Amino acid sequence: MGLTNIVVTVERQAVVKQTEKLCNYLNTANAVSESSTFAEINSARNVLFMAKGLFQVLWNFKLLPNWIEVEEDMNRIEQKHAYILEQKRMEQRRRRRT
Repeated sequence: MGLTNIVVTVERQAVVKQTEKLCNYLNTANAVSESSTFAEINSARNVLFMAKGLFQVLWNFKLLPNWIEVEEDMNRIEQKHAYILEQKRMEQRRRRRT
């Protein structure tokens, strides 16, 4: 069975809007620090998850010319979340011991 190329027409304004939404998601996901609460960090992780889904859609339709930078940003933000959570958990353990 051969592959069929399907052409999908997408309005430019819709692409711009979704790209802006992706940027907003990334900014929100990145807006946590070690002073953030666990709830704030988990919320940021959920927003990053939504960003990854939107990224995948835009990437699949080849609508994201700077996809490499966006993917690197998402990976960096995910690592930041993991680092902050680990620091907070270590701090909790220290408090329990004292």
